[in-house]
Amino acid sequence: VELTTGDRYPEPRNAVPPERIDRTFVRLGAGRPMPLTSAKVDGPMTRLEATWAGQGLATLGVLLAPEARTVEAAEFEAFLREAGATAALAERTKKKETKKAARIVTTESARAFAGIVEPRRSAAAADPAAGIDEPLGLPLEIVAGVPPLPLRAGASLIATVLLEGRPAPGALVRVYAPGSDAPSAVSADPHGSVALTLENEGRYLIAASAVRRTEKADRSRGEAWKKADWEVRRTTLEL
Repeated sequence: VELTTGDRYPEPRNAVPPERIDRTFVRLGAGRPMPLTSAKVDGPMTRLEATWAGQGLATLGVLLAPEARTVEAAEFEAFLREAGATAALAERTKKKETKKAARIVTTESARAFAGIVEPRRSAAAADPAAGIDEPLGLPLEIVAGVPPLPLRAGASLIATVLLEGRPAPGALVRVYAPGSDAPSAVSADPHGSVALTLENEGRYLIAASAVRRTEKADRSRGEAWKKADWEVRRTTLEL
């Protein structure tokens, strides 16, 4: 499994330091999630491994440890607009903070899929194409509402954005499609769901963010939260 960051998907830019990885998941079918292993930086990629026992749809997930940093005012305002964080924008305007740098703590996660088939004939074959997506329990995640592996160009994908395991109505979902210079954006309905048309063949990245003002109780969650004014959660789903 290759893990990378960048701003021109699917081009890799920076590897993720292994020490920043909090948890990893690989779940085969309805089985119990197991961790990915052997994280190692290789140029702009961080490579991880998994050993499969069985066949079917494998759901992959990575959760990074919270990271605290200060973001300049203009950069943070631009991010809030891109993320569709209208409530946070309105709050900063109301409190006259639009020119104030933001102290944030960021939690990032990513999900993807793999189809695992038995190399030899099996009496109990499991078709990866029939596998359905289920939540992994990430702080923020995008869950496909149809079997992800049989999707073809021109198909419609129903997906749901979950924040702390609950639907996130109004969440802005950005879709990075092959052959497109800029992502398209769709807002989730009252049930946290979006309908996405996959027009072109190739790799897609679907992204969402959630932003909230931190509270006094958050300071007990760890060092990263002690001075943070905002919590930013970001997630991606690759197809």
